[in-house]
Amino acid sequence: MRQGGFSLVELVVIIGIIGILIAIGTLDYGNWSRKYNAEAQMKTMYADFASAKLDALHSKRQYQITLGSSQYVIRNYSSAFDATGTVTQTKTLKTPVTWSHDNIITFDTRGFTPLSSARTVCLASSGATIVDCVIVSQTRIDLGQKINPGGECASANCRPR
Repeated sequence: MRQGGFSLVELVVIIGIIGILIAIGTLDYGNWSRKYNAEAQMKTMYADFASAKLDALHSKRQYQITLGSSQYVIRNYSSAFDATGTVTQTKTLKTPVTWSHDNIITFDTRGFTPLSSARTVCLASSGATIVDCVIVSQTRIDLGQKINPGGECASANCRPR
């Protein structure tokens, strides 16, 4: 007569199935976490760029954003004679970025950028993120997604969201 309980084979099979499910969940979590951090970085950059634009407008001072692959620096200038400016923010980036044109974005005292063409800042390797580029035009700042993820970092390759 069989007593209640599980055999050793049944327990080993169940533990194996649980182990496989945990392994799959861990791999998926790592990918999700990487995409989340990249998107959060782009949203933070967008908010910082918009804040610098508004600060330039409200304070009637020129603001300048200097981009690097691993950080960006925001400065304000008290007058046209102020050559170095005052650093208001320095942000270190977890995911490297690339950009179109030069690495300096300037907002004048009216909050406009004296650009002949839009500047685009993109994640260096975006994967399948929802937002992976920021477009800064003369009057607007837009958060977007690359049309061709492997393509160049340019406003033509970034669709505003």
